[in-house]
Amino acid sequence: MTKYIGDDLPSKVSDLVNISIEAVIAEIVDNSLDKKSSKVEVIVSGKDWDDFSIVTYDNSPIGFSSEEELDTAFRMGGKKERSDDDIGSFHMGAKSSTLSKFRDIAIFTKIGSDFYHRRMNKVEIGEIYKPEKNQTYPLAEQIQKKIKKEDYTTAFVCYNPLSRLFNSDTQIKKSSIDGFCEGLSLFLGIIYEKILTANPNLTIMVNNETVKPVDPFWRNFTSSAMSERLDLQPGQDGYVHDAMRRNILECAVPWGTIATEKVSFDIDVEGSSYPIQVQGFVIPYGEVRK
Repeated sequence: MTKYIGDDLPSKVSDLVNISIEAVIAEIVDNSLDKKSSKVEVIVSGKDWDDFSIVTYDNSPIGFSSEEELDTAFRMGGKKERSDDDIGSFHMGAKSSTLSKFRDIAIFTKIGSDFYHRRMNKVEIGEIYKPEKNQTYPLAEQIQKKIKKEDYTTAFVCYNPLSRLFNSDTQIKKSSIDGFCEGLSLFLGIIYEKILTANPNLTIMVNNETVKPVDPFWRNFTSSAMSERLDLQPGQDGYVHDAMRRNILECAVPWGTIATEKVSFDIDVEGSSYPIQVQGFVIPYGEVRK
């Protein structure tokens, strides 16, 4: 009996997954961070949907210890051991979640001084769901060159999307890629805010732009912070020169972010008690925050 899940399940699992493309990328970033990477770079590219791809590089010092471990990790079935400090924000599985959006996924990785490759196709896993070795990603050579040049360990590639992810046109405009990357950076900045703040040596990048931690509750957007912004002089970084925006900001000074007191209580789960704190925030509307 095989230790992997039955023949008919893997081809259906990805169809049950329904998360955003941003969350799919976060699943891959989770895996990189769980592997102790200090640099993760996401590259989104393509002029049309036939050559569109998202590649996530990392410099994990752990990577894969052997070709056998790579094979095991890239199967659809099997059991993954998780440690207590694994991030796993979404817990959907990088393979299941990516195959919900893409027909093809692939890994290029360096083990020692040698390169290894595995790929999986959404259609093929209906009958054969083991990872395949033959390369079909057209920019495979470019991937390996970047790994060597920038001292990365692994690249996770998603290509052949099942649908047009953020654009209804056949051709993909640069502005569409830029807009998607801007939103993705904001999303990752919120998801990994605490991790980025606590680890100043960690770098996450999206198309050459560094992801900055973003507090989703705008705790520091206080009346005093807005007044300090308005006191800046022309030429100083952060000066608000637009008259309409200055007026909006001036009107918001008496308010700012409003936080409730923290409420503490315990919850019982399977016989163990855990402390919980809840705090509410009322934040200014979008035009003010800009």
